[in-house]
Amino acid sequence: MTTRLTSAEHERLRRELRSQIGASRLRLERDVRQLRTSGRELTSWQTYVRRYPVPILLAGFGVGIALAAGISRRSLRRAFGRRVVSAALGIFGARLWREVLTIFNPPGP
Repeated sequence: MTTRLTSAEHERLRRELRSQIGASRLRLERDVRQLRTSGRELTSWQTYVRRYPVPILLAGFGVGIALAAGISRRSLRRAFGRRVVSAALGIFGARLWREVLTIFNPPGP
């Protein structure tokens, strides 16, 4: 035997469903806004300069030395430049990897 809904119950269910759908829509919009903001931050070079000034400066210094060594024939400068760039990228890469992991593995509720 099937139960028939009265008109009042039917309207109440419709209101509840609309309310739930509206709340879900608001949550989705908020989450999309947060993802867009995070995406903009991840793709902005200014974010990384602000967060990691020392590794960025070291990398720039190393690249400058490496370029200068590429123009000159001194292998000592070239080796030093490579070393500085490698160290800076190692520091920066480790920090960047930790940051990416925190984005994709947010802390639990």
